[in-house]
Amino acid sequence: MPIVSKRISIFVSASIAALVAASPVMAADSHKSAMPDGVGVNPDQIQGNVPNGTSSGWALVGSLSDEFNGAKVDTNKWTDSTSSAGVPWAWSPKNLAQKEGKLEITARKQPQVVNGIHVDYSSGILTSKGTQIFGYYEARVKGNSTFPGTAPAFWMNDNGRQVKAAGLVGTKEGDTTYSEIDVVEMQQDKSVNYIDMHAPYATMQHGKSVRVLTKDDPYTFQRRIDAGFDPRSDFHTYGVMVSKKALTWYLDGREVSSQPNTNWNKLPMNVKLSLGIRHPLISYHNCPKNYPIRRCPVPGAADAKGFPTTMLVDWVRVYKKKTL
Repeated sequence: MPIVSKRISIFVSASIAALVAASPVMAADSHKSAMPDGVGVNPDQIQGNVPNGTSSGWALVGSLSDEFNGAKVDTNKWTDSTSSAGVPWAWSPKNLAQKEGKLEITARKQPQVVNGIHVDYSSGILTSKGTQIFGYYEARVKGNSTFPGTAPAFWMNDNGRQVKAAGLVGTKEGDTTYSEIDVVEMQQDKSVNYIDMHAPYATMQHGKSVRVLTKDDPYTFQRRIDAGFDPRSDFHTYGVMVSKKALTWYLDGREVSSQPNTNWNKLPMNVKLSLGIRHPLISYHNCPKNYPIRRCPVPGAADAKGFPTTMLVDWVRVYKKKTL
């Protein structure tokens, strides 16, 4: 598989966009498995899909992979409902469906009260029951039509309660207390062509878990990449390689960003697919005093225009090395 490597800073130059648009897309983009969910990738595809990978060195992780060929969400692999705590909208399994070999995640204008706060929208999220740290994660996704106001995403994060119960969260100054890798967040910038590929985290600071969210930190501030295309118009593959040394992001099989793995190597993470609500419908700023979460609905901004709106996922495939 041809790989064009280029390390980028926070904002990627237009040359990357031109390079991605001009280069041939890897075979996985057009390869939809007809096999049962999660077991349809043959050894030849592994060599074509995993950067520098071979079937002798890599294996598909069936419990974290899905071709979405079934009539409904596979609840043996996925949790299709979750607490809406922490977000100013509601998650509902009613916004998830599988049709014609695709996962559909739909956001709707649906005013309601959730966890004691008024929200204007509901949407859907899938969370894997299985976890993993090191490996290659990739999904083929088409964005939804509404822009701005929504953000299709393929990402991973640790389950705080589970990792704490397992004794995996450090207690010393500087220890990692939370790990998240956003393989891709789409459609949340001023330009629809820009996508975010970044990795937030939290560490123990003076006895408390503190999320690193400053613009001075190159790992958590949005790494916006000019994809060179509108993610709403077609399917594209978005991937990340998580090794002990580095996190490396891929767009349609080509490396577009990399950074040292300093805080994403101890806490097992769940794979997630979601459609979030974004600016101008919600905001991190000017929230009411004592508001219980970091984001809040923007007063007067709620609008039914553009809703319902649906993102599509063709497949998600997760691989691991046979030997680390």
